[in-house]
Amino acid sequence: MGAYFVARRAQWKLTALTEQRVQVKPERFRIPDVCALSADAPFESIVKHPPFLCVEILSKEDTVTSIVSRLDDFLNMGVANVWLIDPRGRRGYRYTAEGMLEAKDGVLRTNAAGIEVPLTEIFE
Repeated sequence: MGAYFVARRAQWKLTALTEQRVQVKPERFRIPDVCALSADAPFESIVKHPPFLCVEILSKEDTVTSIVSRLDDFLNMGVANVWLIDPRGRRGYRYTAEGMLEAKDGVLRTNAAGIEVPLTEIFE
């Protein structure tokens, strides 16, 4: 997923980071699997401004409670786009204040900027 964003960095005007520490609250840090920052975002060794996108990729050890807690932290921080990828089920979801929305057509999309990621391309 990170490589997919890196390959489109110029086109999408985003910087993709993998496993970058993000300060979601004064006392809480999260490390999303992938986050994407606007090209004009300030450089921060620990990301304190909301990224454009945060992506979590499910692992066998994840529980519903733990994953929802992480996704909620990103939303509450002000991250506009939060995605969840299930590699075993080969599915992708957008997470919003209304809940989890599966990309039934197989394409994850951001709220703005016209960014689309066909799941078939990341599961190859």
